[in-house]
Amino acid sequence: MTTALPTFRRPDPPSPIERYDLVHPEVPPSLDGTTILHLTDTHVRRGRPFTPARRTLADAIRRTHADLVCLTGDYMTRPGDEPAALRSLRALVEAGSPPLGIFGIFGNHDSVAFERGAAALPGVRWLHNESVDVPGRPGLRLLGASYPEDAVGALLSMGP
Repeated sequence: MTTALPTFRRPDPPSPIERYDLVHPEVPPSLDGTTILHLTDTHVRRGRPFTPARRTLADAIRRTHADLVCLTGDYMTRPGDEPAALRSLRALVEAGSPPLGIFGIFGNHDSVAFERGAAALPGVRWLHNESVDVPGRPGLRLLGASYPEDAVGALLSMGP
């Protein structure tokens, strides 16, 4: 019998952040206890950068310890949403200051104009079809594929 996994799931209220412990035998002991906050698909719309849900999320980020933050795209929904999405992203980035940094990629809803504005945000390392070793955490490498996804290009950037 096959069980279908849900394609989308919201965390249980009242917190917009859900904790998971990921255990894998290939993860080196040096990474044990490393915490990663993953934020994705905020889909901010024009005129709605600070909905109650986004304020709750920013407050939760302030209260949540994370060693590393990964932002994975679709910060806006359609052309014209850029200013609102940038204000929202700036508030989320300013809500936390993880010791290992903030890394991000863009998604298929994010316009070139949005990408230019986001690139100017201080404190975010944007990955474009590349992999990087996370400073201060040997053995932890992030792979960032740009849209349209080029996972092969990002993997090739890893070298031998």
